[in-house]
Amino acid sequence: MSIVPACLPPPRSPHVYWWNGTGDGQLTHVRDDGTLTVHVSPGFQSVLRSITTDG
Repeated sequence: MSIVPACLPPPRSPHVYWWNGTGDGQLTHVRDDGTLTVHVSPGFQSVLRSITTDG
C-alpha cells in the first residue's frame, strides 16, 4: 500500500503528453507486444529544435 500526499493530483495516465497550445499531444504509445514507443510529431520536434539550437 502506498500513501500519496493529498497535495498531489492522481496520475492522469502512464503516457507522456505535451501541451501544444491548443490541446494535449501524446508522445508515448504501447505496441501490441507491450513495447513502449515515442512518436515525435513535427510540432514537438520544432519545439525541441528551438530550445536546443545554439543561436
